[in-house]
Amino acid sequence: MTISERQIYYRLIALWVIIEAMMGGLIHTFKLPITGLILGGSAIIVIALIAHLVPHKGAILRATLIVAIFKMMMSPQAPPPAYIAVFFQGFLGELLFINKRFFRIACMLLAILTLLESAVQRVFVLTILMGEDLWKAINIFISGITGQDPTTNYSLYIVTAYILLHFIAGILIGRFMGNIPQLLITLERDKSSFKLLPLTEADRNPEYKKRKGRLNLILVLWIILIVLYTQSVLVPGDPWMSKQMAVQFLVRSILILITWIYILAPVLLYFLKKLLEKQKTIYKKDIEEILLLLPSTKELFRRCWRTSGVKNGLGRLRLFWRLLFVNGIIHNES
Repeated sequence: MTISERQIYYRLIALWVIIEAMMGGLIHTFKLPITGLILGGSAIIVIALIAHLVPHKGAILRATLIVAIFKMMMSPQAPPPAYIAVFFQGFLGELLFINKRFFRIACMLLAILTLLESAVQRVFVLTILMGEDLWKAINIFISGITGQDPTTNYSLYIVTAYILLHFIAGILIGRFMGNIPQLLITLERDKSSFKLLPLTEADRNPEYKKRKGRLNLILVLWIILIVLYTQSVLVPGDPWMSKQMAVQFLVRSILILITWIYILAPVLLYFLKKLLEKQKTIYKKDIEEILLLLPSTKELFRRCWRTSGVKNGLGRLRLFWRLLFVNGIIHNES
């Protein structure tokens, strides 16, 4: 790896670390339940950049382990599924980009498979925590409100739509990633058009509201169960769900959630962190180099986000990445 490649490599790893640590807070203005989708999409864009700009065997795997170590250091409260997502992205990226001749195909497969894994993982975790009866309760609740056929599988429609959203996003992000080589050449010619705005004091010290999407969702599900129980008490002759089933489901979900939070998750995190602590010694020099880059990368990240504010929605995300490409890779302003 040349000195130039190593500098780019470290900047890209620092960017990946910042995405894992910061982007959830920065995109809170979207107020949409797709934070995980945007975070996952951003991470794999960095993987594609590593594959294109640092085309060495093992570079993606090495970056993945370093990012996981930083995740442990900066977000010790992160649950095991968050690490699973990082490792899945990294290992799959290393596998798909073995042959650089099929860069576009690899980008498309990486985007689709990682985002589908993210969606399926969330559905799976929710099913484990709340049980299969969760989907029955959702069907009963919606049928009770709409007055439609109680045998209609509304939960299947919801899950299918959720997974389909990730599939479509995977296609769109995969196309964007596949155009990275040509996009970098185009941006090199037009780099003077991508000047960054300075940060304000509010930008430097933002007040992020910590969001716990999964817990909020579980709280909503518990409210649904309480509504079903209350309805069965108030209308005993025509209950949407029997009192016994509602109570049984609520108690079961609470017990499983408590077991996960206080027993299973801490045990899994203990062994995972023990493994990462060993890797921390191996990659000590890399970690020190990236630590030096984090403050300037964070500043660059915020400036790109502020400058991209002239657009909204997906347009803002596209402009944000172009600004990062120009100022963080082509012309290193960080």
